[in-house]
Amino acid sequence: MCVYVTQVKEEVADPECRKVAAGAYATLMRVGGEGKAQAPTPTTAEYAKKLLTDALPKAASLDAPTLDFVVSIVQSLVDHKHFDFDDWNKALVVSKQGASTCTDLRSTCLLMQPCEH
Repeated sequence: MCVYVTQVKEEVADPECRKVAAGAYATLMRVGGEGKAQAPTPTTAEYAKKLLTDALPKAASLDAPTLDFVVSIVQSLVDHKHFDFDDWNKALVVSKQGASTCTDLRSTCLLMQPCEH
């Protein structure tokens, strides 16, 4: 978004529009930490696997390719901070055996701090 505001404040012919864009840019830089914020560290496969097997012990009995696939789904869901119950159930249906659900896994992930992975 800052790229567009920067472009407007520098390239638009209307001086009033440039002034408004300059004010918006200054506000964005002040509020947004002046571009110094760092992207969160992605969840590692090892951490996601531990999270999965701790919450759903039956997942450890999956064959290696299936477990790797499920771990990649867990990584993606955690990295995107996507904790909708129905979406987790749909995404992890391959890892569910019998009456297992992903309630415990989802609950654990909701409690995670970004710096833990």
